[in-house]
Amino acid sequence: MATVLVVDDEQVVLRLAESILSSAGYRVVPVCGAAAALRVAARGSESIDIVLADVVMPGTSGPTCVDQLVAMDRSLAVILMSEFGIPAMRKYADGRGFHFVSKPLEPSDLTQVLELALAARIVLEEVSA
Repeated sequence: MATVLVVDDEQVVLRLAESILSSAGYRVVPVCGAAAALRVAARGSESIDIVLADVVMPGTSGPTCVDQLVAMDRSLAVILMSEFGIPAMRKYADGRGFHFVSKPLEPSDLTQVLELALAARIVLEEVSA
């Protein structure tokens, strides 16, 4: 099953995402903030398939963080999440080839978007091969 790097600055969101995704059979690596996500990716000890990142975080924003993560591994699927400016964030994500899910996280919404993002990643890998 796929490994999901969950990036948020709120512990409650990290725990909720981890619970939802673990129950759906995914391996979850929860990290608090962009700096921690970049450290995990730079170490390379985790085989990350997809990143679920909050848009608004102190310090480095979610979009900046995922840009840096994708620069390290172009095969990463990306889902941005936010409770603010949802139409604009959805448009931004679509324009970047990312997926989007709104907060508060609903289990069915999150797993559906995750499945779509992973399916799109597989298609891109097959086309690139």
